[in-house]
Amino acid sequence: MKTSLFILLACILPLLLSGINPHLKQYSHEQNQDLLSPFRNLSPEIVAGQSLLPVKPVDRERNWRLTECLFYYDLYENGLMVELGKDVIYYNQVNPACIDSIVYFYKDIETDVYLRSGSREYYYDASGELIVRVDYHGNSNHQETFSKHLFEYDGQNRLLYIYYYETDYDSGELFVNMAANFVYDNNRLLEVNQRNSPTGQGPYHWYKQTFVHDEQGRVINRLLEVSADSLNWSTQQDYTNAYNLNDTSTGNDFIHYWSHDFAVGLDDAYCDLDMVGMPSETVYRLWDGADWNNDLRYTFTYDNANRLINKTSYSWLDIWNPADLYSVFYDNNNNLQRISYQTWNDSTNVWNSIATSNTFLWEQMTANEDEIAPDVALSISVYPNPFKEGISLNLNSKDNAPYEASIYNVKGQLIKQFSKQQSKSLVWDGKDNANKLVGNGIYFIKVNQTGRSITQKLIHIK
Repeated sequence: MKTSLFILLACILPLLLSGINPHLKQYSHEQNQDLLSPFRNLSPEIVAGQSLLPVKPVDRERNWRLTECLFYYDLYENGLMVELGKDVIYYNQVNPACIDSIVYFYKDIETDVYLRSGSREYYYDASGELIVRVDYHGNSNHQETFSKHLFEYDGQNRLLYIYYYETDYDSGELFVNMAANFVYDNNRLLEVNQRNSPTGQGPYHWYKQTFVHDEQGRVINRLLEVSADSLNWSTQQDYTNAYNLNDTSTGNDFIHYWSHDFAVGLDDAYCDLDMVGMPSETVYRLWDGADWNNDLRYTFTYDNANRLINKTSYSWLDIWNPADLYSVFYDNNNNLQRISYQTWNDSTNVWNSIATSNTFLWEQMTANEDEIAPDVALSISVYPNPFKEGISLNLNSKDNAPYEASIYNVKGQLIKQFSKQQSKSLVWDGKDNANKLVGNGIYFIKVNQTGRSITQKLIHIK
């Protein structure tokens, strides 16, 4: 994580200021266990906002939602990517655009099997705002709470307070590590004030951010100040933004980012492309007590459809020197498909080979017209997975129309095709269209039914 980005995020994380507003649903561990298991039929009254990030967990307008993020690394620095983990996202079955939980897995390289490493669960109030986010670590048999975020909103659904709790591993109790409050003027975020303590009992550190906007309401400057007593402040850092000519974002979009996208917490975790609107350049500077000094610079490139395709970072050493490159790719459905990361080689003056790559899997969802008996979005359940000899696939769909199922390898080559299936259950014996057993590895099954499609990953082991 880059230093300046860490500072930026740290300064907007949580701080202890006051108690929870009475209109918000109160959090309890019993609620967490009873209501937010990803394997139960959930039905809180919740809605979701529109994301401005390259990774949109849900695109309501096009009825797509993110289901998995796969993480690949050039582990042996030989140009071959190795899958080391994945995140699986579960959604509310009554309100399919709302995330209920995320389960994290890492892959045991020797056995090529996924092992659960933690999870995140979400709570919403009756108006649809996210009010609690809980993170766990550990395997499926033993998980411990290690952090919790509480969010409060004003009457306009703007984020007002964040409280961040961590676990004291000696006592097992949660304590307030950080909290922050947000100050607005109409449709503009003016200020964020934060206090934090590593132990929750002091010593405390205070941070204050102030924002400057252009006539369009976009943030063009952010100033960070720090204090040891909340009375005497010293300037530490600022950043300035320039925007692409096609950018139409406003102050409301900036507020939406911090009130919804940041609260969900997917952007930085998945792609490090935290951004609002269409910035063309962001420059970070540090204050040395007498003058500003350049620190980091980011440039952003977009395609003809105004989609982000590159984010490049530079470090300052008398001149701007390339440091990191994020390349963004989209699939035929206009969903984010992959983000690759490369570093700059100062010796050869070219980008090194791809170091990490995140791949995103999507499915289509259907809006529920009957809130009592909602439609079930198209989905697939597979068992066992990983599989050795055969795998059973069950289609979950209220539509009884025939469907086609196709299996591809990681290169996108068609391996097996099942045409015009009527039964919602089928078995793949691990053989291709030529009746030859496929090798170990990752495969994908894609199902198409009446204009809808969904893709599920399969793992074959011997």
